[in-house]
Amino acid sequence: MNDVPVHAAAAGSAAIRVRGLERRFLSGGQQLEILRGVDLDVAPGEAVAIVGRSGGGKSTLLHLIGLLDRPDGGSIELEGIDVGKASRRVRDTLRRDRLGFVFQFYHLLPELTAEQNVLLGAMIGVSPFQWMTSRKATRAAARELLERVGLADRANHLPNRLSGGERQRVAIARALLRQPALLLCDEPTGNLDERTSGEIEELLLAIRRERGAAMVLVTHNLRLAHRLDRVVRLEGGRLHAVQAPGTAEGAVPLTMA
Repeated sequence: MNDVPVHAAAAGSAAIRVRGLERRFLSGGQQLEILRGVDLDVAPGEAVAIVGRSGGGKSTLLHLIGLLDRPDGGSIELEGIDVGKASRRVRDTLRRDRLGFVFQFYHLLPELTAEQNVLLGAMIGVSPFQWMTSRKATRAAARELLERVGLADRANHLPNRLSGGERQRVAIARALLRQPALLLCDEPTGNLDERTSGEIEELLLAIRRERGAAMVLVTHNLRLAHRLDRVVRLEGGRLHAVQAPGTAEGAVPLTMA
């Protein structure tokens, strides 16, 4: 397969701009090249699916975009800010305020209720005074989101009293509380049965459209990938543009192989 530049956003308009991203890991005395010069633009409000084989680096790429890890080469710009040159404080603020995360295994704190889990991100990194002045409005926003995801009557339940689908709904509400510019989703339906997966899929896409956030979603769920604005495949450490089978002559098949 030939390398295809994966640029869709116009100059200056990208929510996220990735150029030449590289990531290597040392394993058994050998250096493994996971990412070998990844380029990706995502426009504001655009939803992009990343597909590919397990172990191919999709989650690694998402963690780099989400400022949870640092690349070995290349650059990442978030809303025009070169995060590689930014201070730790700026990176932390961007991650907290401009990015929302939805993971396969929810990552809810077991000792906190659904509402408290949603509120947690808004409480991190703010002073007691800031929290006291904003908590009423923030709690109202959290309750509104829990109602939107169908959990108004489960707000005071601990995670161990919620089903997998309900936990993922809490995670979605948590990710959206601070109205992020970019929503990062790592296999958000991968731990759910088929029916629940479909429900979460519908909810996630509907709320993203309502909120106007851009999205980068890693998935093996080809049905879900088809529903996003664009699909790219990570293969051989690089991204390749993909079209759904049958949409154009000579299109790259949308499969995991």
